[in-house]
Amino acid sequence: MTTTHETAVAAVEQAIASASVARALAVFDALDANADHLTEYDRYDYSLREWNLMVDVDWPIPDEDIARAALRAAAHLPEHTMVDLVDAHFGEADTAVRLDDGSYLRWMPADETVILSFTAGGRTNVVVLARTVTL
Repeated sequence: MTTTHETAVAAVEQAIASASVARALAVFDALDANADHLTEYDRYDYSLREWNLMVDVDWPIPDEDIARAALRAAAHLPEHTMVDLVDAHFGEADTAVRLDDGSYLRWMPADETVILSFTAGGRTNVVVLARTVTL
């Protein structure tokens, strides 16, 4: 079976995108496991770098992967940064993404608010992130 050049390029780009998501999630695992021994600045730098590497690919990252990564990155990035990152992906579209494990991300652009829901330690947690304005 022969494939066209476009099909082959798409397959490679999709693999790169999948690998970038897997890499980011692996780094978030390491950050979670070592957070007590890293500075806030270390966690910020690693998280933001991995997020940017994840989204800087030539293939669209599925909303579910963005939600999965956002749920993980939120533990290591400031609130306004998470809102900016989610906004950059979803833009003006009011979006709700539910994952297989019951976690979800909701983006409400009119309010510039992200709602994250996840289970940890047997409890459901809801975190509301909003862009703050400094006067």
